[in-house]
Amino acid sequence: MVLNKLNPVLLARANNILKGGLRNTTTDADILEQRWLYVDVDPLRPAGISSTDVEHQSALDRATNIRKFLAGGGWPEPIYADSANGAHLQYRLPKLPLDRVGELVKRCSQVLAARFSDSVVSVDERTVNPARLCKLYGTLACRF
Repeated sequence: MVLNKLNPVLLARANNILKGGLRNTTTDADILEQRWLYVDVDPLRPAGISSTDVEHQSALDRATNIRKFLAGGGWPEPIYADSANGAHLQYRLPKLPLDRVGELVKRCSQVLAARFSDSVVSVDERTVNPARLCKLYGTLACRF
């Protein structure tokens, strides 16, 4: 799912219908408002390999440390989710112009990655774009 507010015209592509193999998908230009900082914390491992229990716990612990760090700076409680291999944190952002909120998200992601990534766990800096897809919690993660 896309966290941020989309142009409602896009519903004409597939209004409440799941379709696979689409040529036209949501882009950053289709986002009207970016209101979420999405933090993805995963153990470092080869692509396509699930995390071990120890690696998974390391990512969950790191996400807890990030929550504590940001809470100490006055950030509100995030949505906290277990991603099956790691953890996700989602912070609601103030309503700002897209260019300003985009810069805020980028800088926050860079700071969190620099402070909390190491040889065991990584904070993904690629989750900053407004049209970023993330899991819809409680559903099966799969690709068409």
